Amino acid sequence: MRKFILTVLVLAVTCLTIDLGVANGKIDNSNKPREVIIDKTLQPYVFEFHGLLYDAGIELNYGSLVMIRFSSDMRPNILGIAWGMGHNTTIININVKQFFNLTHQQRRLLIFHEMAHDVFNLHHGSIGLMDTPMPMFVTKGMVDDYMVELINHIKNGR
Repeated sequence: MRKFILTVLVLAVTCLTIDLGVANGKIDNSNKPREVIIDKTLQPYVFEFHGLLYDAGIELNYGSLVMIRFSSDMRPNILGIAWGMGHNTTIININVKQFFNLTHQQRRLLIFHEMAHDVFNLHHGSIGLMDTPMPMFVTKGMVDDYMVELINHIKNGR
């Protein structure tokens, strides 16, 4: 089932799927995004975030629009912005000028942090993943521990 969902998400991303959701002549307002646009370089991080939470039994509601893209219009000290927080969308801008200077683990932390803002409406400081600024040294173990903490936080209520 997980592979099926990830395959559907990949197809939606690469083809810019628009799901009109028409059922019995009425618009279906389900949790499925109607538009998905994710820059190719960011896709592995988004898919990993989704997979980790899906494997933990957590359903993700991305809202009606998913746009996770690079932006060149951001101040140098801003790595990412989650515009969809508190809305029925997932709209994230990642600073293209800074992203490629980050290590793989810093990139994971950045995307997971921004996704947690938009998908779960988490605020800075609410859990380790949401701390700012980003540490200078980020390890795989650190990011993995943050994700375990996120999963426990979501499962145990806010």
